Parts: sequence; C-alpha cells; structure tokens
Amino acid sequence: TRTLFREPTAGRKAVPHLDSAWEVQRFAVDDSGIYAYATRKRWRIVRFDSKSFEPAVLSTPEIKMSSTTLLVDDSHVTWGTGGSLRRASKTPPPNSVKKGPQHQ
Repeated sequence: TRTLFREPTAGRKAVPHLDSAWEVQRFAVDDSGIYAYATRKRWRIVRFDSKSFEPAVLSTPEIKMSSTTLLVDDSHVTWGTGGSLRRASKTPPPNSVKKGPQHQ
C-alpha cells in the first residue's frame, strides 16, 4: 500500500504517519496539516491534523483525481479532475473528523 512515512533526522528507521488502513497517492503539507488524495474505502481529499493525525474528509462524494498535484493556500485545497480544477475548504465540515488512533 501507499502510506506516508516520517523520516527521523537522527538515523532511526522511518515510521508510518497513518494507520495501515489509509492509502495515499498525492499529498501537500502546510503548518496545520497533511492534505492528501487518500482512501480507506473511497478516494477523497482528506486533511490529517499535523499533531494528532486525526483525519477529516474535505471532499464528497468519492473523486477521481487526474495526474495533478494538490495545491494548498491559506483557505483551500485545489486539485485537477475530469479536465477541470476543483477545490475544497481546508476547514473540515462538522462531524468529518474521525476520533481514535490514526497513526502508529
């Protein structure tokens, strides 16, 4: 599977950021989170909090992303799909944050 890893600077082994149920294809990072084209059951744009790694789904329904990168600005995540650009607010909708352990 495709997952995000954190590489320590002190020469220790890389460790996964997310639990193994998440598969990630593309991602972008800012001070508050990791924004990813990710799936557990459906491909969506997901924000993982930079401290807790709690996921929050930013796009619905399931999306098919073209071979573009995710772009992050002050308030939105932007990506390409179906020959057009789409965007979602970086602020998760209510009830979109899933509580519980999300990383190892």
